[in-house]
Amino acid sequence: MIDDHDRALEYYSKSLGIRLNTLGEDDVAVAHSYDNIAAVYCKKHDYAKAREFYTKSVTIEKRNLGECHLDVSRSYENIGNACFEQGDYEKAMDFFEESLGIKLQLLGESHVDIADLYDKIGNVCRADGDYNKALECLTKSLNSRLNKLHENHPDVACSYNNIGSVYEEKGDNEKALEYYSESLVIRLT
Repeated sequence: MIDDHDRALEYYSKSLGIRLNTLGEDDVAVAHSYDNIAAVYCKKHDYAKAREFYTKSVTIEKRNLGECHLDVSRSYENIGNACFEQGDYEKAMDFFEESLGIKLQLLGESHVDIADLYDKIGNVCRADGDYNKALECLTKSLNSRLNKLHENHPDVACSYNNIGSVYEEKGDNEKALEYYSESLVIRLT
């Protein structure tokens, strides 16, 4: 029996074939097909395959759009996500920092996408045991989200929760409870 992910891969592969035949292998639309296929592999938890397709995509994007483009940044972020899920924290950090550098240049420090990347970098640091850097990045994310979103936004709750997780792992249960409580209050409203 074919599941929805396999069916999606089937259709995305057909789309890729058509794009390759009509547009050639170096067109941005082909990169988008690779992104779609990679996203399905992520949902199937086949992160090695996802990285393979995201890498094909970013190669095409960089040739067509240049090194400093939001699509390139997004692809780096996607590769970083796949690396993180595989437990390859060093590579995840490299790709998240590449993405962050591009987005800072194009969007500026106060954009909400920057907060999302600080959140991801902070979670890599937490997973890697670098709690001080994790808190630094997660606090930047929280402050940015508080400046751009309303104080009861789900992303703000997520930031509080992530900071609480770091304090819990550090053994500071009082501080962890403080941040977890902030997160819970938002989620209950």
